[in-house]
Amino acid sequence: MRIVKPYSGAFFKYRGFDSPYAEAMLTRGEVYFAPPSELNDPFELRPHLSNVAMPKIRRDLTKQAFSNLGVRGTNSKLLRKRIQATAELKKTLGSPDDLKREFWRAVDARNGILSGSTISTSIQQWTYYARAHTGFAVEFDIPAVNPPFVTLLVRYSDVRPDVDAARFFGDPRYQSEAGISVMTVKHSGWQHEKEVRGIKDRNGKEFIPDLLRGVYLGVKCSDANEARVKGWIRASARHMTLYRMKADEERFGLIAEEIA
Repeated sequence: MRIVKPYSGAFFKYRGFDSPYAEAMLTRGEVYFAPPSELNDPFELRPHLSNVAMPKIRRDLTKQAFSNLGVRGTNSKLLRKRIQATAELKKTLGSPDDLKREFWRAVDARNGILSGSTISTSIQQWTYYARAHTGFAVEFDIPAVNPPFVTLLVRYSDVRPDVDAARFFGDPRYQSEAGISVMTVKHSGWQHEKEVRGIKDRNGKEFIPDLLRGVYLGVKCSDANEARVKGWIRASARHMTLYRMKADEERFGLIAEEIA
């Protein structure tokens, strides 16, 4: 498995003013870690599963039930609980298709993803995430020391990541490594996004107000929405630099200009 280094630095989140998190993001630093099934790419967390050896997987599950218990005897409550949970899981793995569904269910239930970008000047992302340049982008600063969640750069490929199914259900360490690989590989067609992902072991709302650094208004953001953002920044009582994106006069590109 590839070793993935944590990311630190600028993390941009594009939004439209119709987002239910627009005001909360700026006033309270509220963000949403989505379960993978809610992401917009149907290939998200859908690796190629190889070595789908059902008998070996069932044997490995049985071994896990008896490993690291720290107790002896069949009367142990922990042992009975482990055996019951393992038996129930083995029933769901009747075929390779069942195994794939269980893999996707497990990954979806145990992870939350906050998608962002390392750049604030992506014309495409301003178009489809910030409502045709009428929205805004929030800048968070991910610290290198003691970050509130794991943050990793996305890698782009034309080949889906491969997960050894037999190892995944038999090796807890490999489960973690495979999960990181699956969550940080996307099709090369998304490369323009220069995506970075915050990853937690649960999904739902989180609050990261201390990481707020700036707000970027779209080229077509209205004066009324600019006033709204200024009000939200005042309400947050935090120092955030406000910018407006401008169209470059010589090339197809965007430039951020600070608003005094």
